Formats: sequence, C-alpha cells, structure tokens
Amino acid sequence: MHAPIILGPGIDTQVTSYTALLTSFASHGFVVVGANLLTGGPNGPNNRAAMLEGLDWIIAQNSEAGSAYQGKIDVEHAASMGYSVGGTAAVEIGGHEAVATVVSIHGHVAPAALHGPMLQTSGTQDTIGLPMQQKTYDMSQTQTFLATVMGADHGYITRDVGGLQRPPPCASRAATTRAAPCSSPAS
Repeated sequence: MHAPIILGPGIDTQVTSYTALLTSFASHGFVVVGANLLTGGPNGPNNRAAMLEGLDWIIAQNSEAGSAYQGKIDVEHAASMGYSVGGTAAVEIGGHEAVATVVSIHGHVAPAALHGPMLQTSGTQDTIGLPMQQKTYDMSQTQTFLATVMGADHGYITRDVGGLQRPPPCASRAATTRAAPCSSPAS
C-alpha cells in the first residue's frame, strides 16, 4: 500500500516547480498528487477546495475498477503538504479523515482540527512567514514540530529543493521497514 501525498504549491506556482522534490517522495513509495495552481491568497477557499479535490480523487482511485491505483492506496495514511499558501491549505484540510500527517512549508496562519502530527518549516530569513508559522504552531492541539532552516528565505524550497540532498537516515528506514542494515555513505 502506498500513502498518498496531496501537495499545494505556492500562489500562482505550477506543481512542476517542485518536480525534483516530488520525484524524491515518489521514489520512496508515495503517490504524489498536486493541486496544479492555487490562485487564492492565504486561507483562500479555492485553495482548500483544489487540495481536497485532489485528495478525494486519489482516494477514490483505490476502489475504482480498472484504475492503475486500485487496491494500492493507503487511504488511512495520507499526507497533506504544501508551500506558502499551499502550506496554509495543507493545514486547513488536515482534519480530513484520510490525513494522518501535515507538512506546512512556509505556510501562513491556519487553524485546523488536526488528528495527527504536523511538521512546519520556515527560515530565519523569512521575516513574514516565520511569525505566521509560529502562530499556527501555538494554536495547534496536536503534536507539532516547527523547524527553522538557518539562512533560508521564503522561496528557498523552489530554488534548491529545500536544501542539501542527503541519503535517508538508516535508523528511520530501519524503523519503518524490515530493511537490511544500512552502511554509512562514503565521505
């Protein structure tokens, strides 16, 4: 079974801006669905609607006869994820019954009735986004982690896929799968 990720991009940004990041997720067994273009500002109802439409579509594909995804989607462990206004909408739809976790990258203020953990990321150079992420963090009623990337501004995620690419940590992989022991990457 493959957990789906619904991704909301930043305002007026195509999902293709995140191809390298999303391909990395897919290479780890996730099915990634993108809300192609969000045009509303923070907390815009059309942003939430676009993300819910994508999430509901991939969940429906699990039981759709003849679908390439039939019987392959973990409909109870979806991730709602987004950047900027997409990160805001990711939090707002985090109460959906299928959403097990939320990732908000440089999102704005967003209250939600989450029932799973949330990861928020921002950057020390994002002088507008970080205070908004802090407000969302303070309102959260579930386990929430707010990570701050040193020196990152609001747009770093679209330029360098969010930072230095590293192999997945062995401990994390071993804890979630029955993989053979990892060896440390060569320096």
